[in-house]
Amino acid sequence: MRRLTTQTTLVVVLLIVVISLFLWGVDSLLAWIVRSIAG
Repeated sequence: MRRLTTQTTLVVVLLIVVISLFLWGVDSLLAWIVRSIAG
């Protein structure tokens, strides 16, 4: 049981990191697009 909890925690942490990186990338891309359009 202990091993399973550790694995689950690791998976959750990994997911959070991946999602935050993805959101940061999308945010940067959108900001860049807006800057390009706005000039």
